[in-house]
Amino acid sequence: MAETDAPAFSIWHCRALGPDGAPVWFAVVQSSTHADGTVVELPESDALIAIGSSAVGFARVGPDGGLDRLEVTEDSAPQAPPLWFVQLDEPDAMPLPAVTLLAFTGHGIEPGTLLDHAGARRAGVKSDDQVAAFRWYPGSGFGDQVYVAPQWRRRTIGSGILAAGGTLAFARGWSRLWGDGQRTAEGNKMRDAGRWSHMSEELTHLMPPMTPEDEREQ
Repeated sequence: MAETDAPAFSIWHCRALGPDGAPVWFAVVQSSTHADGTVVELPESDALIAIGSSAVGFARVGPDGGLDRLEVTEDSAPQAPPLWFVQLDEPDAMPLPAVTLLAFTGHGIEPGTLLDHAGARRAGVKSDDQVAAFRWYPGSGFGDQVYVAPQWRRRTIGSGILAAGGTLAFARGWSRLWGDGQRTAEGNKMRDAGRWSHMSEELTHLMPPMTPEDEREQ
């Protein structure tokens, strides 16, 4: 990318290492400290200094070595309620395996918790309880669906779930997220107003609304 085409908010990645050299957390950062797409690997104390207050998302490694927390910061979603997440793998999705990240709030679950499908069932939440969802293809990074429930819109939750998805993708070692020019009208408004706009193409095809017809504003 030419310097004159650099995004207003560079998105770079930080991998924080523990004393044994293993990652303890991952962060997606939006600042001018590093060029867009840069990956920085540092001891945890140095990583905290490097990212300052500019992180938009964290993924943290639990005691068993797996990811157990996925957090979005106030910087990425200043109007959103405290969010927690469920990762649903879709191995049979066509044409390639996909992942859907669901965002929830409340239900007695600590904000920042990351559950799998079994954990979500134990928590007793249903798909109707979700406040947002984001689906993408880890192999390519292509995101094809972003949805925010109508009653939760205009509260920066869309920006928050994109930050969470980008952080999860980095922590899992998947491809960096990107989007093509196919969007709904609501999706295009979110894209144009957001800080992730340089990671998707300009609008080429206007898609039908994802909101069920009986929930659309008249």
